[in-house]
Amino acid sequence: MPRARAPSAAARSTCAPAARPACTASASTTSTSTTSTASTPPSPSRTRSIGELKKLVEEGKVKYIGLSEASPDTIRRAHAVHPISAVQMEWSLWARDIEPEIVPLCRELGIGIVPYSPIARGFFGGRGVTQQVSAESSLKGHPRFSAENLEKNKQLYLKMEELAKKHQCSPAQLALSWVLHQGDDVVPIPVCAMVL
Repeated sequence: MPRARAPSAAARSTCAPAARPACTASASTTSTSTTSTASTPPSPSRTRSIGELKKLVEEGKVKYIGLSEASPDTIRRAHAVHPISAVQMEWSLWARDIEPEIVPLCRELGIGIVPYSPIARGFFGGRGVTQQVSAESSLKGHPRFSAENLEKNKQLYLKMEELAKKHQCSPAQLALSWVLHQGDDVVPIPVCAMVL
């Protein structure tokens, strides 16, 4: 079974039976390798979705199947229908709640892990500490960036900044390096909100 790789293109689809014609049409016009990622519908729907995606894999229209924000139970059920290639979850020095269950399960089943927000939604890049979070930002509603938490979290950032200086890198580079060193089955996807 293939390990997680950065796909050349990513297609999001729940591919329920009613959506199958659209998935088939899309796959027939796409010449690149795609990974289809099922978002989190209710369990029976997700199992049907994986079944439909399995048919597309068998037809050669989809190469790999991945899940996003899935529970351990959902991962097991989906993997029983068809091998899952990758699971996308938030994972960083700040968000480590996938470590007790999701990470060991993925490794047990040979599933790659695709962490998003490895720089903690920009926090280790200085967002909210050395840069202000704009009033329009969706981060304003995130507890980590609320005024009362930011002052406490600033201390964490300053410790991270000190450690980063010791290693001659930025806090963001150090945070990303930590995620990259979690294993060969980990392929993080840092995201930039704007083109620099």
